[in-house]
Amino acid sequence: MHHPDHDAPPFNPVPAIVLVPALAILAVEVAVQAGASGFVGGPAAIGWRLSLVQSFGFFDAMWEQKLATGYTGQGALRRPVTYVFFHFSFVDALFAAVILLAIGNRVARVFSAFAIGVVFLASAAVGAAVFGLVRDTDQPLVGAWPVVYAFVGLLTWTLWITARRTGDDPAVAFQLVGMLVALQLFFWVAFGASTNLAADLSGFLTAFLLAPVLVPGGIGHVRQLLRAR
Repeated sequence: MHHPDHDAPPFNPVPAIVLVPALAILAVEVAVQAGASGFVGGPAAIGWRLSLVQSFGFFDAMWEQKLATGYTGQGALRRPVTYVFFHFSFVDALFAAVILLAIGNRVARVFSAFAIGVVFLASAAVGAAVFGLVRDTDQPLVGAWPVVYAFVGLLTWTLWITARRTGDDPAVAFQLVGMLVALQLFFWVAFGASTNLAADLSGFLTAFLLAPVLVPGGIGHVRQLLRAR
């Protein structure tokens, strides 16, 4: 007979490697909103969002200058990561943090904290690099979406491997990323919302390719699939 553990938490605790970045995103947004509303910081706080974006966002011009001259001033080395914690709007930050928590909590059941940390940093950096290569704009790259897509990439990989091993349709594993892309395109067309799908999808691809290296037995799963073909 099954005896439930009445002391067990009702929800799986969110690992720190997922919780801390999501809380950091929300904390930044709360501070920006408080400043814009006049609750803290005085009159200068109205411009906090712009100042933070200018200080921590990833700019194409800085990337091109770094490639050409090796320039590392103005935070050029940290910007390929720090941009993920800042957003252009409250709604954008809220959605990114919520999805990051939901998907991150799920992939943390399969991948270690170290693996998730590697994917977080790698997807942010690759997303910034791709943005710098494909975009010629003064508009900076900000927002956690390349990392959100990376977490979706980890989840997609696990679903894809499971589907291939059980004989199910592996295309089903890619439904979530397809929904995210469709949703972003809708907001872009309907409301003129900014979108950097090249950076986002590069985050997804980075995680999907890193997954078999970072999960125990992942390379073995891939070899088995290749032999079965």
